[in-house]
This record gives sequence, structure tokens and C-alpha cells, in this order.
Amino acid sequence: MEMVRAALYIRVSTEEQVREGYSVDAQKENLIRYAKFKGYTVVDIYADEGITARKKYTNRKEFMRLLDDVEADKIDIILFIKLDRWFRNVGDYYKVQEILERNGVGWTATTENYDTTTANGRLYVNIRLAVAQDESDRTSERIKFVFDKKIKDGEAIWGKPPFGYKIKNKILVKDEEVEGFINECFESYKVLRSINAVAKTMNQKHNKKISYTTYSRFLRKNLDFYKGKYKDNENYFPPYLSEEDYEEILAINKARSGRFGGKTYNYIFVGLLACACCGYNMGSAGYTTNRRTNQKYRYYKCGRSTVKVCENNLRIQEKKIENYLLENIEDEIRKYKVVYKIEKSEPISRPVAAKNNIKNKINRLRKLYLEEVIELEDYKKEYEVLQKQLDQVEEEIKTHKRFQKKDFSALDKLLQSDFEEMYNNLDNLQKRALWQSVISKIYVKGSEIVKIEFK
Repeated sequence: MEMVRAALYIRVSTEEQVREGYSVDAQKENLIRYAKFKGYTVVDIYADEGITARKKYTNRKEFMRLLDDVEADKIDIILFIKLDRWFRNVGDYYKVQEILERNGVGWTATTENYDTTTANGRLYVNIRLAVAQDESDRTSERIKFVFDKKIKDGEAIWGKPPFGYKIKNKILVKDEEVEGFINECFESYKVLRSINAVAKTMNQKHNKKISYTTYSRFLRKNLDFYKGKYKDNENYFPPYLSEEDYEEILAINKARSGRFGGKTYNYIFVGLLACACCGYNMGSAGYTTNRRTNQKYRYYKCGRSTVKVCENNLRIQEKKIENYLLENIEDEIRKYKVVYKIEKSEPISRPVAAKNNIKNKINRLRKLYLEEVIELEDYKKEYEVLQKQLDQVEEEIKTHKRFQKKDFSALDKLLQSDFEEMYNNLDNLQKRALWQSVISKIYVKGSEIVKIEFK
């Protein structure tokens, strides 16, 4: 007799775990016990921890992995302890139910009794989901009420407060370790009027590696916090900024956001350039204008070099990239084809065999755990090692398959055309579209192109 393959699905929000005791371990224990009683083979455990039922199901990482395995015909039945662990929304339930039915997969709530094969049974499911959704909405309203009250009373609602603050006796206070640094950043910004310049100056001066994003967050995005305001409470935070300082910095931000007077300058290689040193995308780095001809020369630079996280701190001119591609595109495509042929010729049997071997080890490990030969901690530790190995092998197989399916027709067509003449008649947006249609990434080190990957 063929074994029934069961997937165990667990969902718990932090709030529910505290309020109702729906811990991950408690749910797991119940589901494993039920599967053993029914004689099911547990193929995997899918646990969305700290995930509220109000969150869209497509944002549940483990849930989406479960649906992928349903589509891959790895599962016969899904087990969860209660229907509200699965869904609290009627519409979402039926969207997913359609996927399950299409793949011949059923479900069981181990602590509740449902029968979806009859009209009455389906009606009961609808009623239970409607009740669960109403409970979820009411809970959401209660949480909002509690949070609004906390904000009004000046009580901290963050686990991790904004940069420059810490929590003391449930109240937000200035973090004395960085208070002077924050004040200096605001003063520097009033003089330098550039977040990049502040990041570079302050990181060098204080030997820090704080990201541009962090500086941007407190100098621009969350500026109200540092004036003391949050939502309707004007005195929620102890302020770093006086009203006068706040208005001055706000004016700088507004001036910088409109500094190009409504014009946009279309950079050709946005999204295509990557730093060969750290792999980070290279962004636009301003332009210069030839006063005699009024021609603009655009530049790109690794974003991480600005805050001294990457050593690749030279700019590369857009015209240089264009000239390189126009002069070397044929040679680059030929080189890429040679690499493709070498990769394609390598046998795929070795990584496939390795994948099967790892999967067998995972299955044996599960069996040892279900038969209570090993403890949960040992299972988790060994499973994590095997899963990492499996991910690496699967990535190797995917890469091989990409090479197997490579279509060079677009590149061949490009080479056969009167490319350079056609290119010179395009505007910048058309040039960008052309390069994006054939190139996936251009790697740059210093001011030189070191590698091109084609689509």
C-alpha cells in the first residue's frame, strides 16, 4: 500500500503565542502525533513564525514554499491544528483551495471536524472562516487602540527604537552613546547639504561604517521623530532638533528634492552595472557639462564606496561604457558563447546524483526524529546542514539548465544588423531598452569593464 505523504503546516503570531499558547512546538507535537496515528509519511514541516493571519498569504514564506511543493506533486494531504492556522479569509481560502483541488491535495484540521465533500460541510467552513476573519478584524482594532493609547502616553512601541534613542522603563530616551554623534550629523547636514557628504565625512571622522540608508532615515525620512513628534503626539520623543533647526533641515530636503527643476536626465546603464569588488549595483553619480558644447557627461559609481564600505571608489563615465560596447560587442558575445559551450558540455548527472543522495539523508533523518531516536535539537541542526547542501546543489542544477536553454537568436540578430549606425540614431531611453534586451549585467572595477553577462 502506498504511503500518504503529509505536509505539516504551522502558523503562529507572537501575539497569539502569548495569548492562547499556540506555540510552534505545541502545534508541531500535535501534528506529528496525528500523522503517526494515521500512518502518514511526513514529507516536511512548514512553519510561519511570528506571522499574523491578517498578513496576505503570498507574504507567508513557508506557506508559499508549501504551495510550490503541492504543484510539484510532493504532497497528498496537509495537516494543521485548526482552520484559522490555515486561513482567516474566505476569499484567500478559495483561491488556495482551487490550487489544492487541481493537484489532488486534501487537508485536515487535527483538532476540528470538517467535511468539504458536502454542501453543509462547505457552508460550515465558510461560517468558521467568516467568524475567524471577524475575530481577526476585532483583534486588529484592539491592537490599534492599545498602540494609540501607548503613543498618547509616550510609551515605547518599538522593539528596536530609531537610531539615537533607547528604551528605559518603557519610555524612549536619548541614547547617550550616540547623542553627540547625532547632533554633529545634523549640524554637518546644515553646512554640507548632502546626505552622501555627511555619510562620508562622519564615517571617516569617527571610523564608522554606517550605511547611507541609516543617514537618510534620520536626516530625511524620519525627520519628524527627531523634532519629537510621532503621529498625534508632538512630544513623543525627546527632541534632537529645535523648531528652527527642524524648519531649516526641512527646507534643505525640499530644495534638494526639486534641485533639477523638474527635468530628468536619462542614464543609459541604470540597473545594468554592478561593482566587480562587492557585487553591489552601481548607480548614477552625477554629471558634468561642457560649457562650450553644453554636452552632458554622465557618471556611475558603486553606492557602497560612498560610505567607505567598498574600496571601488572611482567613477566611470557613461560614454566610456558606450564606446567599449560599440567597439567590443562582437568579441564579448563570442567569448560568452565559448563559455556557454564549455558549461553545457559538463555532465549534469553528478549534481543530480548528489541531490538525490542529500534528499535520502533528509528522509532518513526525518525517520529517526519521528521514531524518537534523535532529539528535536539534533534534528534541526543536522537538517540545516543538509538543507544548505541541497540549496547549493539545486542552484548548480539551475545554472546548468539555464545554459542548456540559452537562446542566442537576439544576440545573433544584433551582430547581423548595421548595429552602430542604428544605435547612433536612438535616444537615451531607446539605448537603455536595447542594452537591457541583450545584457543582464556589466561588471566594473575602477573605471574599467571586467565582465559582461548576456541574457
